[in-house]
Amino acid sequence: MKVIFFLSFVVFIACNDKIEEKQEQKSVLTLLSKDIALTPNNPELFVKRAEYFITENNLQSALVDYQQCLKLLPSNGHYHYKVAYLYYEISKADKTKQRYPEKALSHLEKALQLHSDSILALLLKSELQLVFSEPKKAILHLNQVIELDYNVPKAHLLKGYIYSALGDELKAKQFFHNAIDIDVNYEEAAKKTSAITPVP
Repeated sequence: MKVIFFLSFVVFIACNDKIEEKQEQKSVLTLLSKDIALTPNNPELFVKRAEYFITENNLQSALVDYQQCLKLLPSNGHYHYKVAYLYYEISKADKTKQRYPEKALSHLEKALQLHSDSILALLLKSELQLVFSEPKKAILHLNQVIELDYNVPKAHLLKGYIYSALGDELKAKQFFHNAIDIDVNYEEAAKKTSAITPVP
């Protein structure tokens, strides 16, 4: 009887915790939305709500808020990058959004016009160029990233993927190794390195 009572108590506490967590999340969103209603021309408030939506995996709502940021500040390169990032992430999760990668690329081009040395924008653009089967263009942008900052493991990883797809396993393995040298815990690069058959 005591065991049943204890288990019931644990379940009750767990349910209460979940209810409180949901209520807290709703209150955060409510407060942000109220602040936006009071000062609708403040892009920082839209950014806060967009980032909140991202933590909740509500990417479409985050996209709407970052688009509003761009309406308020159309020459902000970071906002163009975030819109591009969200278009791309949504397209990966929802295959019906076939035009989203193209829209992402358009915003990345604007972001790079404003900040040509944006490593995040260059990395994302190289990924999108792979989606559009443009490996040579992707390599050019990845080379730019490496010139700006050699210690960006993802740039080396992506170059490894490209050379592997092109059949140059020797170069691919070298770039996967570069990524691991920069970040020893980079599991994706380690898996790719071990998967490559040694060249005779």
